[in-house]
Amino acid sequence: MIRNSNERGRSMIEMLGVLAIVGVLTVGGIAGYGQAMAKFKVNKTTEQIAGLIQGIRENFTQGNYYGLGETKAVFEGTTIIPQEMCKEVDSCSELQSPFGTDVTITTATPYRTFTITYKNLTKQVCSRLIMTDWGSGSSSGLLTVNGGGTAASEMLCNAQQGTCPPTFSDVATKGCTEKTATNSVSWTFN
Repeated sequence: MIRNSNERGRSMIEMLGVLAIVGVLTVGGIAGYGQAMAKFKVNKTTEQIAGLIQGIRENFTQGNYYGLGETKAVFEGTTIIPQEMCKEVDSCSELQSPFGTDVTITTATPYRTFTITYKNLTKQVCSRLIMTDWGSGSSSGLLTVNGGGTAASEMLCNAQQGTCPPTFSDVATKGCTEKTATNSVSWTFN
């Protein structure tokens, strides 16, 4: 076979090699983007919770959180809830997280504590939120962290025998078990 020295271009094998490299880089980029977005949403969630805590404490003086669970009546016209958490533009009767999942705020008699709950989270997000550092000691106001029914708190330790206190790692391991988006995390503050 006689080759013409004027021919230029790449062989089919070289082009397949280039396409394989581009494919690997694309898949890596998509995976990295997904992880970056998840981290952004977890950070946004922690900012929202910190803002909620501050707003609730500023608007409910002397630690009396009576009526706090009545979301629409309490939050409209206040700065307690960031607008981005409202499911509906004209009303804040239902709240949502950066993940698009439900958020509830409740209180229990005698209205000295309030609980913020994020529902329908993936296992990874559930674990990350539980492991977030909310401060330590009574100054943070954090009483319990509950993941899927497993809680870490000083109050629980005082009432039970055995290994105390359960650590946040224990709560994340035992409470965030579902691989699907059905996990929930609750924080109770005073």
